[in-house]
Amino acid sequence: MKCGRVRFIAPITGVGSDEKPVFLNSNTGKRPVKSIHNRLDNFRCSGKVSWCDTTTCLYETGDTMYKKDPRFETPDDVSKIWRYMNYDKFKSFIVEKILFFCSIDTLKKADPYEGSYYACKLLNEVNPSDAQHFVSQINQCGLPIAVNCWHLSEHDSMAMWKIYSGDKGIAVQTTIQKFKAAFEKYQDSVKISKISYTDEPIDHPIGWSVGKLFACMTKRKCYEHEKEVRALIWETTEINRTKDGSAIVPIEINNLIENIFLSPTSEDNMMNNVCVLLNKSGIHIKPKKSQILTSPPF
Repeated sequence: MKCGRVRFIAPITGVGSDEKPVFLNSNTGKRPVKSIHNRLDNFRCSGKVSWCDTTTCLYETGDTMYKKDPRFETPDDVSKIWRYMNYDKFKSFIVEKILFFCSIDTLKKADPYEGSYYACKLLNEVNPSDAQHFVSQINQCGLPIAVNCWHLSEHDSMAMWKIYSGDKGIAVQTTIQKFKAAFEKYQDSVKISKISYTDEPIDHPIGWSVGKLFACMTKRKCYEHEKEVRALIWETTEINRTKDGSAIVPIEINNLIENIFLSPTSEDNMMNNVCVLLNKSGIHIKPKKSQILTSPPF
């Protein structure tokens, strides 16, 4: 595939854990010289490389569904994660058995730093105009990354109810292990990782410094309360993208759900509505009402 004017040909050396790949300019057959690209030669990658810009590995193929990747900080399998949503989104999730992956470009409307390279230590150390040009080339490569976001916590969160669901909201609670299992029949690569919260440039993650995935793994500290875990997809062969680059991914829903909670401010009739919906959909989980607002014993 082509990416701007430069196409990945082949690494001169092997792409093993201890070997540094060297990339060639497809127009000249020569190694890029000077500028930011020389500094990015320190970048290492593993796996089967599909396509790159001049010297930066952007994406890898060969994996299907979820597989462990040391560059991503995936929580332990027993860790609990929560997704808070309104009733309409919950109904779509249950009936259609899908997860909505929102395009990073769409998330920029709420947070302009989404998908940006503000935290990339390497780019902050070079000439700003060179960094801007380099990032513009990266952003032209491939489809938008799309993400599905969860809250990492062992406990329910009043803040998450207020921000994401409201009086008629519902929370789905699962574990990282079950989250992985939900993608067992999905044939494209899925990455799962915690977000790094920083206001300063950082080295992140293991073995890579810049790329489209890196930009989706960092957020400013003003969002730290979200304790976010993301599933990320990029190249998608089996599903269609929406106009904004978002994706609807089919899942094994019975593998996913551990508990279902109703908003602590929900009315009694909502419990009945949710139970009917679950029964019709063949999901045999008894929903519970969040106990956050339960009266104290004394």
